[in-house]
Amino acid sequence: MAVAMNKFGYKIPYATMFGTSTALTVEQFRRVNGFSNRYWGWGGEDDDMYTRVVTAGYDVDRYPENIARYTMIKHGMEPKSNPVNPCRHNLMELTTRDWQKDGLSNLAYKIIRITHKKLYTHILVDLLENEERPLLELMIPYATMFGTSTVLTVEQFRRVNGFSNRYWGWGGEDDDMYTRVVTAGYDVDRYPENIARYTMIKHGMEPKSNPVNPCRYNLMELTTRDWQKDGLSNLAYKIVRITNKKLYTHILVDLLENEERPLLELMFC
Repeated sequence: MAVAMNKFGYKIPYATMFGTSTALTVEQFRRVNGFSNRYWGWGGEDDDMYTRVVTAGYDVDRYPENIARYTMIKHGMEPKSNPVNPCRHNLMELTTRDWQKDGLSNLAYKIIRITHKKLYTHILVDLLENEERPLLELMIPYATMFGTSTVLTVEQFRRVNGFSNRYWGWGGEDDDMYTRVVTAGYDVDRYPENIARYTMIKHGMEPKSNPVNPCRYNLMELTTRDWQKDGLSNLAYKIVRITNKKLYTHILVDLLENEERPLLELMFC
């Protein structure tokens, strides 16, 4: 409804903007599953709602700019009472996946007080921030994350052509694997967040033994093109030693880094 505002020079700052003043029917609000319960702090919840609306099959109608003109009450950021949400962009990537299970369907609250006024009823509720917010901080940082602990069958691993042989150093190989999995036609199933909860062993970067791979972003752009020819299909290695243990067999291999890595750096960095 608020298409043209003085704050933005009476223009919409971006095409998918959904905020300031909007209207939905009760049926529409229920169909989009209401607002997300994940946005603690400033930012992202209105963009999340836009995605819900269009994903649920609705169009966003806007009044002409010469009619829907608003002057916004001057206000600034509230760093103490409502600080910027640092997770908002990560959360927005999950909307199309989670909108049907995050919203009215899982809303948790506690009624503190109901006060009947002449023209309205004031209902004060506790949204249980202290209980809910810590759970969000444990969520996966982005929708396509594929790492930490994953399981594939032998058939699935062969079909995606295994891991890439191009990632020397830290970073990128798990994102590359995600692209392989979905490009090969698989879906990524995740256990509910209240079940698949892990405490990671504290560790940091290893700049000497496993430095950050400066080529990782260039390599990730090539996954959809090269995944069928880079992986198990061209894996090169040399067996150094095989040791038979009681419960397992230890196989030490040389992945020929000295031969392979210089070629990759010439090709992709």
